[in-house]
Amino acid sequence: MRGALAHDAWATRVGWLMAPGPTLPLLDRLRDDPSAYVRRSVANHVNDLAKDHPEAALALLARWRAGGGSHVEKVLRHAVRGLLRSGHPEALALVGAVPGSGEVEQLSLEADTVAVGGSLAFTVTVTSGAAGPLLLKYAVRRPGSRRVFHLGQREAAAPGATFVVRKSHSFRPVTTRDEPPGPRELDVILNGRTAATTTFTLTP
Repeated sequence: MRGALAHDAWATRVGWLMAPGPTLPLLDRLRDDPSAYVRRSVANHVNDLAKDHPEAALALLARWRAGGGSHVEKVLRHAVRGLLRSGHPEALALVGAVPGSGEVEQLSLEADTVAVGGSLAFTVTVTSGAAGPLLLKYAVRRPGSRRVFHLGQREAAAPGATFVVRKSHSFRPVTTRDEPPGPRELDVILNGRTAATTTFTLTP
């Protein structure tokens, strides 16, 4: 399965693998494989497919759900992670989230400055707009860069349910990511919609 990935970071791009058709029969056979490793590989492949052909990927996953299987829901959630990160409405609906639903009642930072190598602690209070999952992500922005991270998921039994989520984001230097000092913006993304924004400063 790894060799069939359209966007394998360690391999040369093969154009025909980026089309939705050639590998679908293989994915169909392996989607409910007994091996968790194989199922995860299938989900990774569909996630890759969704980068170039989101509608084809979503149609495939909807067909798999209709066909049932012991592991289909877990495969589905892993397969749409890229589309969820971008707030794709059909992907949100596929996992039961109401696109754009809910409100951020409060976004508070422990401090409005953080040094390179330190961590930014923040707290988010959210209220559901409908029963169902609340998918929370956050983005750290600076000029020319926006990186999105997972913040959590909560299950609302009814509209108006309130949840408090705490997070600490590390600015420890790593070889694959440059973190120059300067102003930053922090977005909270709730069911695909940017629902709150605040600012802070990264210092040397």
